[in-house]
Amino acid sequence: MKDTIHSQTALPRVQRELKSLQVKWKGIRADDAWFLTHDELLQLLPDRETLDRHVNLYFDTVETTYRILHYQSFQKQYELLWQDPNQVNSAVVIILLLVMASVEVLFSHEQPKYIGDSSVSRERAIFWIEVSEKWLARQSYKHMHLAIWQIRCLIVFAKQINVVKKKRIWTESGTLLREAMSAGFHRDPSVLGEKVSFFDQEMRRRLWATIIEMELQISIDRGMPSASAGVPSDTTTVLNVHDEELEKNSRPTSRSLREHTPTSYLHISRSSFSLRVSLNSMINDMSSPFVHETVLDYEDMITKELQRLPSGGGSHRQAHGNGRRTMVRILLDIQLRQFLVMLHAPFARQTQTSSRYSLSRITCLTAAAEIVQLYSDLTQTGNFILLLQRNDYFRAALVICQSAYTNLITKNNLFINSNSAVLIQYLEDVIGMLEQRITQHGTGYTYYWYISAASAFLQSVLLPSESTKEKEEAINRVTKQYYRVLESQEDIGKAKDMIMPVHSTSMTSAKKFDTS
Repeated sequence: MKDTIHSQTALPRVQRELKSLQVKWKGIRADDAWFLTHDELLQLLPDRETLDRHVNLYFDTVETTYRILHYQSFQKQYELLWQDPNQVNSAVVIILLLVMASVEVLFSHEQPKYIGDSSVSRERAIFWIEVSEKWLARQSYKHMHLAIWQIRCLIVFAKQINVVKKKRIWTESGTLLREAMSAGFHRDPSVLGEKVSFFDQEMRRRLWATIIEMELQISIDRGMPSASAGVPSDTTTVLNVHDEELEKNSRPTSRSLREHTPTSYLHISRSSFSLRVSLNSMINDMSSPFVHETVLDYEDMITKELQRLPSGGGSHRQAHGNGRRTMVRILLDIQLRQFLVMLHAPFARQTQTSSRYSLSRITCLTAAAEIVQLYSDLTQTGNFILLLQRNDYFRAALVICQSAYTNLITKNNLFINSNSAVLIQYLEDVIGMLEQRITQHGTGYTYYWYISAASAFLQSVLLPSESTKEKEEAINRVTKQYYRVLESQEDIGKAKDMIMPVHSTSMTSAKKFDTS
C-alpha cells in the first residue's frame, strides 16, 4: 500500500491545497468570537423561517434522545423573542444559538460549501459555540439557574456533533458531570421538599440523566474511563411523559414503555446504565486481562437487556412519530450492542484454533454487522444525527475487516467464502456513511481512509490477482473526497460575512425583529 501511495501524486497535492486554505481561514477569523451585547447577539439570529427550521429539527432529533429543553417553556420565550426581543434574557438568545449549532451541519448536504477542510455550516456552528462560551464565562458560577445548566449541556453536545476540539471533549464532559454533582444533581431533588416545584425537580432529573449519558458515550468513543464510575446517585428515573404534562400542577404518572414520548430514551436507557458503565470500566482497565468466562457472563447480561427493549408498534401522536421512535429504538440497541464488539474483539483477534476464539469471531462479526445495518436503516430515512455524533459504526467496520481476515488466515474458508460478498457490502455501506459525514462536516478523511484501505486489503486477500487494482481504487476514493470538497470552496471573504454577520450587517435588532 505504501508503494501505491507514493506513486500517486494527486493525493498529497490536494491535501496541501486544503490545508493551506484552512490555515488562511483560521488567520482571518482569529479571535472574532468576542463578547457581544444583547443587541449584537440578536443580530446573529437568522430570519424566522430559517430559525424555525433549526428549532423544529432540533426537537425532532436531539430532544428525542437527550432532554435539555422543555418544549412549552422554550416556545413561550421563543414567541416573546419575536414580539419584543428586549423582553427576553440574553440566555434565551444563547440557547437559540446553541440549538442552531446542534443541527446546523444536518443542513450541509443541501448546498455543500466548504472553507478548507471544514464545511461552512460547521464553521458557522463553531462560531456560535465560541460566542456562547465567551458569554458563559462572564456569568456567575455562584448561583447557576436552569438556563445556565441547559447552556452547558448544549455546548458539550454541539461540540460533539461538530467535532470541535475532539481531544478535549472527554475532559469537558467529565468536568460538567463533576460540577453537576457539586450542585447536587446526583441527589434526587425530592429531598429539597416543597420549596422546589415538581417541574423544576423533573427538569433536574432530565438534565442529570442527559449529562451522565453524554459523558458515558463520549468516554466510550474516546476509549477512556467514565467519570460516572463509582458515582453514588439516588436520582430517580425520569418520567416517561410528554412535556405538556409537566405544565400541570399535579404530578403526572409515567406512561408504559410501549408508549413513546420525548423522554422514552432516557427513561428506558436508565435500566442498563450501570451495566454500561461497568462494561466501559472493565474494557479500559489495563491492569486486568479479559477472562473469557467473564465476557460470556457479560454477554448474557447484554442480551437480556436487548431483549427487554420495547419493540415497534404502539400509538403515535404525530405523523413523524415513527421517525422519532425508530431513532430511539436504534440508539437503545446500538449502545448495548457496541459492547458485544468490544468485549469479544480481543479473543476474535487471536489466530489460534480454538472454539472460544471462533465463537468470539462470530459474535463480533454478527454484532458489528447488525450495528452497520441499524445505521443504514436510520440514514436511509434522511436522519444523520447519530452518524455525526457517534463512532461505533467505524469500530464495527474495522472489526468486520479484522475478523474476516483472521478467518482467512486460520483457514476457516467455508465461513468466509459463504459470507465474503455480504461482508464487503457492509464495508461499502460504512464507506458511504463516512462520505456522508465528510459532506456534512467537510472533514473526517482519516476514518474514511482507514476503512477504504482495510476494505481494499481484505479484497486483495480474497482475490490476490486484483491486489494492485484494489489498492489504487482505495487511494483514488480518498483523493476524490478531497477534490469534492476543494471544488466546492466558498470565497473566504464572503464566508466571514456569512458566518459573522455582526461585522457586515447594518440592520439593527429593532428592525430585524419588527413584526409590524
